[in-house]
Formats: sequence, structure tokens, C-alpha cells
Amino acid sequence: MTFKLEELPSELLWLILEYIPPMDLFRTFFNLNQRFNKILRLLHYRFNLSCINRNQFNYFLNTILPSIEHNWIESLYIDDISDRIYSISTFKSLQSLTIHHLRTENIVSLANDILVELKKLNSLRLYSEFELQERDINSLMIVIFSQRMPSLEYCYLGFQDHGYVGFDGLDSINQTLSLKKLIIDRWCRIRDFIRLLHFIPNITHLTIRLFDLNVKGPFVQSLNTINDFTTLVPNLIYLRAKLAEIPFEIATKILFLRLPSNLRELSLSTWSIGYGNGDSWKSLLSSKFPYLKHFRLIISLDRIPQNYLVASIADLDNIAKSFNQSKYFLDHHWNVLINVNDHDRLKFVLHTVQYPIENFQTTLYDTRHCTMSLSMMKSAYHHVSKLSLTLFDERISSSANLTENRYFPNLNQLTFLSNIRNEYPEYSPDEYFNDLKSMINLSTITCINFAEENHHYPNKLVNLLLKSLPKLHTLIIPYRLYTCLETQSICNLKILTLIFAAYSSISPPATRMRDILTRHQILTNDLILELLQTLFSSFPDIQTLTLTVRGLDGFDSQFSEWLKANLLENKIMSSHEMQISKFDILPNEVLLEIFEYLPPAYTFETFYFLNKRYNSLLRSIRLRVDLFNVSKQIFDYYHYFLFPDVSHCIVSLRCEDVFDRLTYQINLSNFISLEYLTITNIKLSTLKNIIPHINRFPNLTYLNLQMSAEASMTRKLYFEQPMPSIEKCILNFNRRLIIEGEQCYSNLKYLTISRYHIDDLLLFLHIYTPELKYLTITFNDKYNSKTLLPKTENKHHLESLTVKQCRVPFNRMEKLVLTSLPRLKRLNIHAMGIDYADGKRWEMLLSKCFPLLKAFFLHTTFPKEEASTPALRTQLLKTFETMYFSSHNLYFALLYHPSTSAIDLFSLPLVNHRIHASLYDTYIEKTMNDINIFENVNELSLFLTTSGENLKLPKSCFSNVKNLKLISRFRQYERLPRNLFVDISNLVTFSKLESLEFIGNTFPSTSFVLLDYTPKLESLSISFSNLIQMTKALTDQHSCQQLTKLIKHLNITSADDLKDLAVFERLPLVFCTLESLSLHLANLKDLYPLLILILQKMARILNRMSIFIDVYTIEANMLYEFKIWLIGYLYSHELEKVDVQQIDNQIDFCF
Repeated sequence: MTFKLEELPSELLWLILEYIPPMDLFRTFFNLNQRFNKILRLLHYRFNLSCINRNQFNYFLNTILPSIEHNWIESLYIDDISDRIYSISTFKSLQSLTIHHLRTENIVSLANDILVELKKLNSLRLYSEFELQERDINSLMIVIFSQRMPSLEYCYLGFQDHGYVGFDGLDSINQTLSLKKLIIDRWCRIRDFIRLLHFIPNITHLTIRLFDLNVKGPFVQSLNTINDFTTLVPNLIYLRAKLAEIPFEIATKILFLRLPSNLRELSLSTWSIGYGNGDSWKSLLSSKFPYLKHFRLIISLDRIPQNYLVASIADLDNIAKSFNQSKYFLDHHWNVLINVNDHDRLKFVLHTVQYPIENFQTTLYDTRHCTMSLSMMKSAYHHVSKLSLTLFDERISSSANLTENRYFPNLNQLTFLSNIRNEYPEYSPDEYFNDLKSMINLSTITCINFAEENHHYPNKLVNLLLKSLPKLHTLIIPYRLYTCLETQSICNLKILTLIFAAYSSISPPATRMRDILTRHQILTNDLILELLQTLFSSFPDIQTLTLTVRGLDGFDSQFSEWLKANLLENKIMSSHEMQISKFDILPNEVLLEIFEYLPPAYTFETFYFLNKRYNSLLRSIRLRVDLFNVSKQIFDYYHYFLFPDVSHCIVSLRCEDVFDRLTYQINLSNFISLEYLTITNIKLSTLKNIIPHINRFPNLTYLNLQMSAEASMTRKLYFEQPMPSIEKCILNFNRRLIIEGEQCYSNLKYLTISRYHIDDLLLFLHIYTPELKYLTITFNDKYNSKTLLPKTENKHHLESLTVKQCRVPFNRMEKLVLTSLPRLKRLNIHAMGIDYADGKRWEMLLSKCFPLLKAFFLHTTFPKEEASTPALRTQLLKTFETMYFSSHNLYFALLYHPSTSAIDLFSLPLVNHRIHASLYDTYIEKTMNDINIFENVNELSLFLTTSGENLKLPKSCFSNVKNLKLISRFRQYERLPRNLFVDISNLVTFSKLESLEFIGNTFPSTSFVLLDYTPKLESLSISFSNLIQMTKALTDQHSCQQLTKLIKHLNITSADDLKDLAVFERLPLVFCTLESLSLHLANLKDLYPLLILILQKMARILNRMSIFIDVYTIEANMLYEFKIWLIGYLYSHELEKVDVQQIDNQIDFCF
């Protein structure tokens, strides 16, 4: 059993491939074949070019870019390294751009030459850790805050604190009208902030850092006179600000009272205790911001405020009471929490709960906090993703000093700061680590940072911690501490940053430097070479190595020359060439989504027993098993391997009752998790065994049981199984069904049922299905009920009723059913009888009984003798041309052709998916012309007759047909229409056909010209004589090539002259991709040589085969003798694994 990735549809490949990084994607699939090249060309790309080497970047420029549509590149992450940002100008349709390590010398060109060309850019993120010149930043601001970037909606500017940002160069006329969200992570003066507001009139979310107003230079008077910022930013609903050196009273006057009153969220971070007065906040917020939903405040201090008592919890409660005891704050569910720790660098922190930002700093021990409920304390730090912990010498070893109620469940980054002065602290690293685990969820941490090179960290604690971080991929650590690590605990690192105290170009360093620092604190050229030579062997997954020297502004030109001479990029990467993407890099969530699309047998055969991760995933997925038309090999894989091992994971099962599988091989009682069950072609004996098991599936919500057409049932079938969870049920049993018992299907919303007596319907709805909304039913009206339950008031919620193949007279249907369903919104009737073709009667019924009706569909068929003249047919249709029907957009048509003995009257468009029509002699009358009558028809039976007239049907009226049956009414030696297939093509869109059937004996020998225009065709049904004629006994090269290319399912009828088996000799050569074969034989004696030939030539390619024998040619014991011979033949030719089933005159094979 094999499964190729190429077999997946392109839509699914697009979904899968978009999860794989584009660089790896091209190395794996580019130039594999034309199909993958086309898919790769049209994918939506999100390129991440951060931290890639020169070879990879050149591969991107020279191989990937020429092979894709630049318009499909949606987002780009890139570093400002070696002038790479100039490649951005190629992507004119870019929607999202992120640039890291932005350098000041490239900013002007970025602003004036690159950004202004990206007219579709709606998201921009810029990061820089370098010192940027003010004039360069101003050039950038002039572009961003103007109409030169017309689509920009989101902007993030994250620059280091080497100065502040100003907006003096902005054009007061040229505003940005598109910007909605802005984050400026750099300090800004209040006066510059107010000026900025003039240029972002449509801003809704704003994050900024503000510092004091008292700066040198005159304050712009026009800005000072603006008392209400609503005139500048009327849509502002979110403001997040850091405030420095601005007293609360000043901030209230110049900032808070000017903000728009429709603000929904206000988040503030400050270093002033003046903001810690709840009464002042209550007065401000309640009067100014009536729509405020979220108020967030953080006050962080590096010393305890003067005149504040913080010795006990009661002291802290007293400080917080102006917030926590205020009715205004309680009504809004806003609380504050105070943390005090004398050992921490931030000794006093007051914040609202939940803690509003991602960064938090604290210590593990000796933190005092005000009174807070346990549940609120547990959830207070739910949003913190970056935590800084301070280590210190003194520790009183007692559980009282551990703030065990605090918990950080979602950390990504953990940073340790150290106040340890003693190299051997008093506390135990083991004890500290155990306490740490009670406060932090270590399983989510991806980055750990020991940021301080000159401070001490306990080696044992560091190693103990690194062993317990399963998702760690980034480590920032002093080199002297790195040399003490147990490297096996960090072997999966992808990013490593080593910190040094100094740099020396010579090794060993100068004597003075050696006296001050240890050798592990000094970075030398030799050490750089040593690290690069050994690093990749220690860390096979490493992607980025960063060497940081504290206090070093930059390396000189001498170092740059040494770098070029000794560390050429291709030499560095020789031991770490670009890797082809591994399937393992995809996260579990993506793998589970991909597995959902693949057949379970292929998924398990490919991934099971590959490793523990895949085994665990496969045992947890929800399996959907489809056994329709599968080969014997695949079924055996399910039966012998999957079902015994993972039957509890199967939530959906689709199968058919063939080869006694449901009797001896598929034990339904083992599928305890079933939610969806479909079984078709059920035999009566099997059905009796299945029904008692239905109530053993507590989660079953969908049930579909279809009895085979051959199954004969002379008795009634009783159904009384409770199914408490069932929501949708389809029961097609071909005979009268009686549902009884005390059970109630209270969750059932959708029901399809056959052969149910019309007299019992309303009582059934009331007692058994009180919540049923959608009912599809076929009535059985051939008996008189004698055991009806007592009449009761009918209470039900039925909204949709579909009646199929209804032979019940209209007056009986109206009286017993239709007049009792006032809540109906949708009514669909497919009936037999001319009494249903009375428009006036329908108008009276619909207008009187269905006040909520939104959709009405009618299709009735009656003998043409009952409307034999055009005048009678027109008179019937006239009854539907009324104001009522036209006001409800209900229109009708009448279809008649001489090839059948019936007339169809139906609503427009035709709801039924099947229709019969004659190519030339079909007459249609309708109450509205401008409508596509047959837009829902996907199965067409088209009668072919001779006619001297042109087509009467509208052109392309059967444009959505997938299954076409051509029924020949031509007589032998009769002259056939010259433009037969041209006329058919005027009605049917050949390119959509999936199935083609030739019925009859006389067709043009050139009929297979159709195959040139049916690229989706897979199924063909044809008589043996027509196949011989149309392919010249399978020797016509062009026709045979088309059959080889297209046909997977072949049905050969009327094979009554098999004296020459040469045609069947060529059959496996022509139909070499065949999956199923059906043969209809007139003589059982022909079966022996034919079957031997097929089994020898086609058993390896077929999944299924069915052979039908003409019952009139079968003599007594002939089938029994054939069966004995067949069993012997299969065993003697090593085909004993082939499943064989014989029912009446039909023999089925499964290979």
C-alpha cells in the first residue's frame, strides 16, 4: 500500500505547504515537477529572512524570487544587514513589513525610496538597538504620518533609548488618514505628543511613552490652547502610556481631561506614587470617561515611599483601600494589588488586577502583598509572558517567606537578575528550584536570560533549571557561566547569546586586563574561532550565535579586516549547511490538522511507530474511516491493525454491507466513540444484528442506514432503540417502518425516513420527535392503520418538510398532514398525480395554513393522457399565474416530450437533481422566462431521436450536469443527425461531466469524440457492442489513449458474444488505471474463460469487480458448480485473499 503526496488535491497541498517555511519549502519541492512549481508560484508567502546567512539570502534572491508571483508575497521579516533592506522594493504588493536591527544610515533611503512604493502596506514594524540620528528619524516620520503610505493601518516603532522622538518636521496639511493603531516605544515630550495627534485623525489605539512638560524652548501656544483632543482624534478608544516625571495633577490637566470621553481603555505605567490615590482616580474616571471598560495602572518604585508604612499586610491594605473599598471600582470589578520586597530592585509595585502588561519583576521570597482572594491572586499574572526574578543572599528558610499564592502559567521568557554578593549563598539551589516550580509553569518557557555578566549565579541552580525547560530554544548567558553548563541539558538550542566583559584582539590579553578579569570574561579572536568550530557539533539545531561585549560601542576597522580574512561566511557555514525542512518541525496543532485530511490507513502506515511523538498524536486524533470501494488490502489493514488498536479513536465510520464484513469482521460494539455512522446496501439479516447495537453509542449524533434495493422484506420492521444524542438520522428501509416504545428522540433535528404511514405522522412528531425541525419522508399508503395511538394535541417545531415520491392523493395529504403544520418555513413536495397540479388549490392552502412559509417547491408527474392537448397543459399552468405566486417569487414550468409517457410540472428552478429530456422534442412552458430552469440538475437522461427541427431547449440549460445518460432511440441503419454532438454540447457543459452512460444499441461510431472535451470524466457505462464499434475493437489509438487517461470505473453491459476474447486481452492495456469493473453477461459459460483472463491480467490494478449473469440463461446448480470451480481456481493461483460474494445472479470481487 503506497500513498503519494501528489495524490492530494491542490487545495489541500496549498494548506499544508503554507505551514512550511518558504526557504525550506523551495529546497524540498522546487523543480520536483510542473505541478509543484505551479503551486509554489501561486502560494501566499510570508518570508522570514531574519538571521539567515549570505548563501541563504542569495538563494532567496536568485532562485525563489524569479520563481514566484511577487504579488503573492504578503509579509516580510528582514534584518538591516549588508544592505538587505534594498531588496524590499521588489515587493510592490507587500502587506506586512518587519525590519530588525535598523541602522541610521539606511533610514532616509528606506523612507523615501522603499516605503513610499509600498502602496498596499497595512502593517509596519521597525526595531533598532542602535543610536539613530534625529534627522533620519524625522525623515521616517514625515513619510509614515502622511498620505504617502495610503494603506498603512498599524505601525510599531521600537527604538533604543538614545534620545526622544519629535515631530517638528511633519507637514500640517498632509495627514495620514489610514493609520488606526500606533505604538511608539521611545520617549516623547508632551508637546510633541500633542503635535502628533494633529496627523493621525483616525487613530483608535495609541501606545506611547511621555515625559515631563518642562523642557527648554518655547511651548507652541496653539497646541496649548487645545482643550479637547476629541477634535484631533475623535475615534481614539485605547490609550496606553508610560509616564515619567509628570506629576499626577499636571498629567490630569494637560492629558487626561483633554482625552476623548468615549475612551474604552486607559492603561498607564509610572514611577510616581502620586498616581496611587484611588479617590482622585474615581473622581476623574467617573466624570470624564462614562464608557470606560478597562482601567489599568502600574506604579513601580525602586524605594519605599516616604511616610508609607509597609511593615505588615494591614499597612498595605490601608494604602490600597482607596481603590479596593471604593464602590466605583468595585462596580467595575477593578482591584489593585501591592507587592513590597526590600530585597528586590523594584521594592514597591502597585498594579491593577489582572496585571496588565507582559513584563513583571519580583523575587521568589519575602514579598509582602495586600489582602487578595486566593482565586484573584492565582489569576493576577495570567497575562505575564516575561518575568524577571531577582536572586539575593539572605533567605529565611520557611514556607511563610514563599509567596505561594502567586502563579505565572504562561511565561515565555524568564530573566534572572542577581544581587548575590556571596559566591556560596546560604540557601540550597534544590530548595530554591522546588519553590520556583510551585510559582512558575516551566513547560512554556522558550527563552531564559542570565543578563548580568558581572554578577554571580549559582551554577547548580542554573543547570538544574535548564534540565527542566522542555521548550527552551533561546539562551542568553555570560560566557564564564556557560563554561560551567552541562551541555546535554541545552542540546536543542536554536539561539545562543554569550556575554563578555571585555574584548581583546590578542590572546592572551594584556597583563592589566588579566589582573582585573578572569579569562572567561574576555572575548578574543582565538576564542571566536574556537566557538565557531565547536558550537555546531554541540548544538546541531543552532541557528544564531551572538557575542555581546558589555560597554563596547563597536569594533574597529582592524577587527573588521580580521573578520573578513578569517571568517568568510561560506567557511562558517560549511559545517552547518542549510537544512531541508523536517516534517517534525511542525507543531502538534498543525500535524493534527494535516492528519485530518489524510485517509487513516495511509496516515498510520506512514507515521505510526516512527517515534513516540507520532504514536501519541495518532492515538489522540479523531479518526474518520471510510470503507466505501476500498481494496481488499486496505480493508485488511483496517481490520487486522487499526481496528484492534485504535477503535476507541474512531468517531466516524462509513461502510457497506458486502462480503459479510459486518457479520464477521467489523464489530460495531468496539467503536465506543462513534459520532457518525453510515451503512449502505444493508441485507435484512445484517440489519437485524445492527439495530440492537445502536443504543450502545452514547455520543452518536448522525445515523444513516440504507437498505439494499435487492433486500426483500415481507414483514414490518419495528424500530424502538433509544438514541439520546442523535441529531440527524436517515433510515431508508424500503418497506413499512414502525417506530414504537417509550423512548423520545429529544435531540433529533434532522430526519429522513421511508415507507412511513401518513396516518401516523403527526402523532409520531408529537411523541417521539418534539424538537424535530427538518423532515424528509416517503409515505406508505397501502394499509389502514388499526393500532394508532390516541389522538392528542400535536405540539412540534417542524420548520421544513420534504415529501418524496408521494402517491398519496392530494386531498388525503392536505387533510392528514399539511393543514396541521403551521410553523413550516419550507415545503418541498415531489408527488405523482394530476391533482397536485392545481395552482388555485395550492394558493388557498399556502395562504391559509402557512403564515411563516418562505420557500415552496413542487414537482408533480402525471400521465400525459390526463393533459393530452396543448390547450389542457396551458390551462394547468395558468392556475399558477396568480398575484399570490408572483408576489412570493414563485414561478412554475411544464415539461413534455414524446419519448416518455408522463408530463412534469414543477416550480422554478427545478429542485430535483435528476431530469429526463429529449434532445429535439422537449417542450417547455413556464410562467417566467428570465430564469435558469435546470441550474440544480446534475444528472440528466437525454433521449436521442431523429428530428428535422432545431433545438427547443435553451442554450446551456444543463450547465451543471455531472452525470449524463445518452439514451438512443435510433433504429438500426437509420440516418443519424449530422450535428448530434454539437447539439448536445449546446445544452450540456462537457467539461463538468464525471460520468457518461450510453444506453441503447445504435450510436455514431465517432461518439468517443466526447472524451476530448471531458477532462473530469471518471466513469463510463457502455454496451459491449458499442465499445467494440467506437474503439474499433480497442485498436483506435486516440480513443484508447483517452480511455486510459480518464476512466477509473467501467461498466460493460450486454456482453452476449464472447467467442473472440482478443478484445478482453487488450482490456487491461487500455484501462490500466481502472479501479472498478462491472460486466453484464448473457451466458454463464462465457464467464469461465473471461474470468481467468481478468484475474490473470487485472487483479493487481482493480479494487472491485462485479459480474451479472442473465437470470434467464442460468440452469439449476450452474452457479453452485461455478462457485466450487472459482474457489479452487483462486486457491491454486495464490488468490485466496480475494474476497468473493455471490447474491442471486451477481458475483462481487474485492481485490
